[in-house]
Parts: sequence; C-alpha cells; structure tokens
Amino acid sequence: MTEELVSVEPETDSPTALDVALEEVEGLRRALETRTMIGQAVGIVMNQRSLSAEDAFAHLVDLSSHSNTKLRDVAASIVTEAEGRTAQR
Repeated sequence: MTEELVSVEPETDSPTALDVALEEVEGLRRALETRTMIGQAVGIVMNQRSLSAEDAFAHLVDLSSHSNTKLRDVAASIVTEAEGRTAQR
C-alpha cells in the first residue's frame, strides 16, 4: 500500500475563523453605535414633544418609514441637529 502525501493549504478565498470573528466584532460595534444613536434621538424627541420613550420611538419609526430613510440615519440627523443647537448656545 502506498501512501500519498496530500498538501493541505488553506484556500485564500475562504475566510478564516479570525476573519469571521473580526467581521462579527465590527458588526456588533456598529450595532452598539446605532443603538446608542437611536437612544439619544428617542431622548431628544421625548424632551421636545413630551412623549414617552415608546411613543418617541414610534415617532422615529414613522419618520423613517415616511421618508424612506433608515432609522439610524433619522436618529443621526436628529442628534446632529440637537448638538448644533446646543453648540450655538
């Protein structure tokens, strides 16, 4: 019986476990930033419109839906606008 040596080289096109883990970490980082931004926007809307957290979030969702804009972008716009008003004071 002859044994053949088989070369096992990693495929360069397939991601390594490290690549997958790094991608997951980046996704979680973005999700945390998005969640924080949305939370800040909810607080701003609560303050401006005297709404509960649930109603303020629903307002953001409505704005997002009606403008065909991602919720995170609506939130970012509201936070940026509020920061601009604060800086002007």
